[in-house]
Amino acid sequence: MAVDEVRKEVWHGTMVVDWQGRLDVDRMRRERFAKAQAAMKERGMAALVAMIPANKRYTTGVRSGIHTGAGESFSLVFAEGQLEDSIVYEEATTWVPEHEHITWIKPENHRPFHSHWSHGTGTAFYEWWVKELASKVREDLSERKLEKEKLGVDSLGAGIRAAFEALNITVVDAFDMMMETRSIKTEDEIYCMKMAGAIVDIAFAEMIEALRPGRRENEISAIGHAALLRNGAEAVGAVSVRSGPNTAPNYLGRMPTDRIIQPGDLVFWDIFGARYLGYHTCYYRTFKVGTKPTQQEKDWYKRTRDMLYAAVAVLKDGITTADVAAKWPEASYWGRGHEMLVSGDALGHGQGLGQYEYPVITRDNSLRFPQPIKKNMTIAMETWFGQTDTEHGWRGGCRLENIWLITEKGHENLYAMPDEEIICPPHAIYV
Repeated sequence: MAVDEVRKEVWHGTMVVDWQGRLDVDRMRRERFAKAQAAMKERGMAALVAMIPANKRYTTGVRSGIHTGAGESFSLVFAEGQLEDSIVYEEATTWVPEHEHITWIKPENHRPFHSHWSHGTGTAFYEWWVKELASKVREDLSERKLEKEKLGVDSLGAGIRAAFEALNITVVDAFDMMMETRSIKTEDEIYCMKMAGAIVDIAFAEMIEALRPGRRENEISAIGHAALLRNGAEAVGAVSVRSGPNTAPNYLGRMPTDRIIQPGDLVFWDIFGARYLGYHTCYYRTFKVGTKPTQQEKDWYKRTRDMLYAAVAVLKDGITTADVAAKWPEASYWGRGHEMLVSGDALGHGQGLGQYEYPVITRDNSLRFPQPIKKNMTIAMETWFGQTDTEHGWRGGCRLENIWLITEKGHENLYAMPDEEIICPPHAIYV
């Protein structure tokens, strides 16, 4: 790792105590709320309906039930007033047990609402549900004499806009506003990001201890899942273990399988969506099992790492994603004919309450549509290189990823596990 990086120790554990100054959850809620209010005022919005779960949590601190679909619970936040004045409409069966736990919102403002069960109730009910949602919001706006003011909504699909406009409410799209607001992290959010990575380090350690020929990809993944949940992760997106031929091409979003790991295999895995207080991880490392890496594998890893750090080197406040993407090679570097085919092989993406936030860095999008990079953004950077030779029956590849915080001096790696070379678990070396 770069020698000028800031040390990234996590000073505390995952719990809250009264004898150390640790994460301040109430401060984090209120600072996020204040940032959302400032964004609303800047854009002339009197209120905001946050239907996307990450935005609802960001604005009010209320987490949506994992069984609910987008919009089945939502918050109504006002540009003037305090956090406790916000209104949260919660999916009704979640509201019943949750109501006594939401202590920072006025009790009368934490309310039950109908569920459409991910549209399983059918079109007729959903059309009624959308109108009911708009009607309730209009009542709340009218009570505050805001019904003629601009209303931001972060998800305007499936008849939402039409339902509001039928009630003569001026609606504006607030999706970009919230993504931009969430992209700049507070001190406590950064702490959450570091702690999420520290929890993943525990899972990595247990997975590495178990990693040896004869284990299956899904066995190693299960060990990681258990370690994450046992050590403070709120939830887990995936522990995506890939081995041998599954490492090339870069097989995103479909692993692990029940493949048996064999002597001499390359293995890499990503623990993504492991969450501490809602803040996501995305964390890759590459391993060699049973033997030492071959020279070819070392070359693949060097190209993977060099590619990543060439882009990381320019990360700083004030540049754009185009400046970063320009440091990555063209698609032909991987033997492909279009940038979209390698967008997952050299990728940067914002990280926080969402798995993919602003900004996103690939040659496919960033060179044409650059986004600004700003201080206190947290950006995951991930690269892959390898080869596929189906004619001769061999294939393999290496993967690497960390998350960087944009600082006044440049950038800081939030993750602690070394990445200078392929990791070889000593207990699993047979020759």
